[in-house]
Amino acid sequence: MLWFSGKDAVLSPRSLAYGLALPVAYLIVELAFNNQLLRTLGDIAPADVLSGLEFWGRVISGVGLGILLHRGLTSRLTPRLASWLISIGVGVLVIWHVQKALIDHLVEAASPQDKRASVALAVLAPKAGQGALLTPAGQKLVTTETTGLHRNIVEAMFPAAALHAPQREQLPLQ
Repeated sequence: MLWFSGKDAVLSPRSLAYGLALPVAYLIVELAFNNQLLRTLGDIAPADVLSGLEFWGRVISGVGLGILLHRGLTSRLTPRLASWLISIGVGVLVIWHVQKALIDHLVEAASPQDKRASVALAVLAPKAGQGALLTPAGQKLVTTETTGLHRNIVEAMFPAAALHAPQREQLPLQ
């Protein structure tokens, strides 16, 4: 997204390189974080590890929003450092509170049955990653052999995907 200051605005090679390098650097950090998140969620992680992941996830998302806000502030603030500090600070603050409010709302809005099912599905997630779960018809839930990162992805996503599966009520999760 580019905001030009005038009709004849031209990007210098330095501005173009800066405008391309910054989002690429952010994407590398975001993808590395998501990879670590999937690796961690595939195993049973202690509460302090999950809290750390939650903290850094919010900070990284806030920095992403700050990068987006920075371009708009650059034209209004002459000192670049002030623009960076304000945009990153506002981005982290906004993301922090929006994500917390959203998560709190989703947890409070969940029915007691969904909360019990979530815990049961989290316990079953390692079996899903190993391909050891069967459908009520007796077929394997995961039909291909999973290894490494694919197993971690299945284990991390299984509880959320299975929570709202059709005919979940027929499964012995409670």
